[in-house]
Amino acid sequence: MNKQLELNKDSIISVYKKESKEYIVLETIKTVENNKFELYFPDIYIDKSDVFFIKADKSNEFEDGVPVIKGIELLKLLRIAGYKQHVVLFSSDKYIDRDNLIKINQRNIIIYYQGTTFINLQSLGELQIEKLKAINNLNGLKEFIRPSFNISKTRHAHANWWGLKTLWDINNQIKYKKEIKKYLDYPQFVKSGLTINNNIIASYLYSDFINANKQTYYLKTRILKKQEQLQKLDKKNILYIDDKADTGWEEIFKYMLGDNVKLTSITPKPKDFTEEEIQGFYQKVINKLNNKDLLLLDVRLIDEKGVKDVTSLSGIKLFNYIREEIPSMPIIITTASNKSETVNYVLNKGADALWTKPGIDQELNSKSLYKQYFEFLNVVYKSLTKFKTKIDKEIFKTDIKLAQIKKTEIKRKIILNDNIDYVILDTNVFLANEKIFKYHKLVYFFYLWSQRTKKKILIINDVKQELLIKTSSKDDVLRKLAKYSLDRIFLYDKSKYIDSAHNIISKTRVINYSVKKIPYMNEYYLTDNYFNLGFTKNDNKFGVFNAEEKLISIFDNEKEANDFRIEKQKSNKRILHADDTFKSLILYLLHCKKNVLFISNDEANKAEIFNIVSKSKNVTSKESFSSHMLKRKQDTDNYIRGGKILINNNVNLFIYDIDSADKLFK
Repeated sequence: MNKQLELNKDSIISVYKKESKEYIVLETIKTVENNKFELYFPDIYIDKSDVFFIKADKSNEFEDGVPVIKGIELLKLLRIAGYKQHVVLFSSDKYIDRDNLIKINQRNIIIYYQGTTFINLQSLGELQIEKLKAINNLNGLKEFIRPSFNISKTRHAHANWWGLKTLWDINNQIKYKKEIKKYLDYPQFVKSGLTINNNIIASYLYSDFINANKQTYYLKTRILKKQEQLQKLDKKNILYIDDKADTGWEEIFKYMLGDNVKLTSITPKPKDFTEEEIQGFYQKVINKLNNKDLLLLDVRLIDEKGVKDVTSLSGIKLFNYIREEIPSMPIIITTASNKSETVNYVLNKGADALWTKPGIDQELNSKSLYKQYFEFLNVVYKSLTKFKTKIDKEIFKTDIKLAQIKKTEIKRKIILNDNIDYVILDTNVFLANEKIFKYHKLVYFFYLWSQRTKKKILIINDVKQELLIKTSSKDDVLRKLAKYSLDRIFLYDKSKYIDSAHNIISKTRVINYSVKKIPYMNEYYLTDNYFNLGFTKNDNKFGVFNAEEKLISIFDNEKEANDFRIEKQKSNKRILHADDTFKSLILYLLHCKKNVLFISNDEANKAEIFNIVSKSKNVTSKESFSSHMLKRKQDTDNYIRGGKILINNNVNLFIYDIDSADKLFK
């Protein structure tokens, strides 16, 4: 007997007639000669029965506000299961007839289908059983079953069940082996769903759409080809997060993707999203993403009935968190919902794709369902092959490695911690082709250090604008590095410890340099009308100024200043240059008695800054580190790797290259 009937066998009842004319409720009967009845058990003899007697009284159960008549529900299941025996529905209520049953619930229309007799219990003895005939076929049955189907239940309460069953059926059609005639057995979640009347009806009404036909032949060919492409990739790893992952979704995805793609899953629990556990759960996910090539993430990770705001959904919250921690992580969002708000939100927020699980209320035909199967394979393949160049792969690895650094466990501190108030980063910190992770790790450490110490990192707007210009470069590596760096800076900008130094930025401009005699160091030439490093009126110097009248360098005589101006003008015809801003900014901060750490690989710029500051009368001590770029001994003043200057015994300027700065953390 079909298992779906076993759970309902207590509804299968019949009448055994005794001479006393008493009626006893039994489970099933078989008609024999002379109008006598013999008793059988349904799980053994139901297929041998010629007539089913089913009680059709009202029950205490209601659905959509109307009483459920279990006997009629059983009749539907018997017909769906293919039983053609005549069915006698009887009621103990003498006032109930067929028309009344239809008035009670129009879904009871099945009682007018062929091979069905309705009778009151009092008239049961007058029934001529020998005249009750089985039906020849079940033609037209679907039209009598269709009114009973509650689509909203399958769309919402059982959406994952329907989607999983549909994919399972299609997978069997695609991979069915004729020679061994073997189908992949349903997981328990699907089997359990097939004991629910509404799901049984759904399967019956729409099962024909699963079968392969001429319309699906082309799509089946494309599916098999895409699966072959997945098998030819280097070994790939996918993390799948869904509260339904362990019900069969992980299993079906593995069958669809093949052996070359390793898929592991996390099945979240409600406690994972409590205030006490959520950060730990998020970090667990980040750790699991190590060495993963793709994340499959469902929109709802816990029971969230009634939640309408997309941003409040558990899966969306996790998606946004991962997007911040690992900006380049390929993410495919999965959902059993087809709401446009969800689609628009996740795609606008940077999801690589959104894949909707098969739904009962979508366009139901073989072509659309097979296309949905193919689309899953297609978006996975595109996401797994997203990074085609070496620089793409290196940037992705850098994101993954940075995310593995646990913020809560950062105990590192700068060796010079007590002597630093501001860290200033040059553009070249972000554009190291061969050392992407090393350099961005350094920036990330400074970011975490600033959060812990409440001290500031200055990433001036000139740096951002230089990076922005480089995002249009014809050089693929430079363009992608610049874009990646801007994305990371954008994340850091959200911290109140990152400062863009808006009040001292220099803009995109044609730079015109001029030389002026400086009788003494006047605040007129300096940023924000501040600063005096201690030059006196007797110290006649020649300064080189930019178009914004900012002093960028100081020389002992006019010839040296003009030579520098000419050289500068030649190399900067039309340029956005942060160097000028760095000089003014550093001078300003030192005047404000702030300790500064400047990190750059531009050894000429570092030498200029070092030379300007070191000429102050208030310098207590100074030390420069030899440059790797020295070509001649006399170039010492033009190129330095780094240096440190102490002013008035209490203000420090530290200048480091990036490799040396990495050693500052202990």
